[in-house]
Amino acid sequence: MRVFLTGGTGFVGLAMIARFLEQGAEVMATAEAPPPDWAVRALGDGVRFGVVDVRDRAGFRAALAEWQPHILVHGAALTPDEARERAGGAADIFEINVAGTATAIELAATLGVPRVMAFSSGAAYGRTLADTDVLDEVETECRPATLYAISKLAAERVALRLGDLHGVSVVTPRLSAAWGPWEYATTHRQTPSPGWHITDAISAGERPTVPAGAALPLVFSEDAADMLVRLCLSDQAHGVFNVGSAEMVDLQGLADAAATAKGIPPDATERPVPLFVAGRPPMRLDRLTGAIGPLRRTPVVEALQRTLDWLAGVAE
Repeated sequence: MRVFLTGGTGFVGLAMIARFLEQGAEVMATAEAPPPDWAVRALGDGVRFGVVDVRDRAGFRAALAEWQPHILVHGAALTPDEARERAGGAADIFEINVAGTATAIELAATLGVPRVMAFSSGAAYGRTLADTDVLDEVETECRPATLYAISKLAAERVALRLGDLHGVSVVTPRLSAAWGPWEYATTHRQTPSPGWHITDAISAGERPTVPAGAALPLVFSEDAADMLVRLCLSDQAHGVFNVGSAEMVDLQGLADAAATAKGIPPDATERPVPLFVAGRPPMRLDRLTGAIGPLRRTPVVEALQRTLDWLAGVAE
């Protein structure tokens, strides 16, 4: 099995590569810039990295034609925060997130790639996040507000429409609240997860603090990668799928557990953990389990320890 990933040097892309390699796949991962050295060392020789900008249709086509994949995973995206929205360059967000998705589906059709995973996002639910107790990809209305959320919902619908037009099997996962190994800060992903901020503070010897009562349905990155890879491989998977967690995690509890695990004293310098959203509801995952079967769920305490161990290993 040959897999081609765009956005392959980002958080989710790297986690998926590791899982694909465990499945014995041959992987070509592309991005606008080479991957960090630590990622190359960690993944070993099973993956080939290349520099491809999805806005460069000719370059994208050439790389895809050379690799001749069975599956295209299109994860290249900008995830701007509000400051970047205000700074201008909105056209770049839509050129990469929406037009880049259209290009990916059209090239897959032209080159005979039968299967595409084009990433959407839990952000596509938008204002509905504050108005519902659970997110259902069939029943819950999407009311995106930010440019990122608007672009991801548009990209999702463009991907599915073009897939139907050109006979390409397309799945569009709405991934939400992932954290854990492979996450790192980049200029393209300006809103790292609370889990990343917590473990980054711990790595600096600081004590992370979270607003009282803040909770999110966190999904461990290795579990998310397993779900996503199985979605890629499932003959039953087409269209929109929630990929996340049905269980809420108390963020201050996670921060305190991390501080205890690494021996951070109570009087250590405090670091406030920024939250992109104060909270969001859990996801209904019935459609996902119907397509891929039982979901892998790593207990939070175990996920925390594995993340801290992974960070220590990367720093060596």
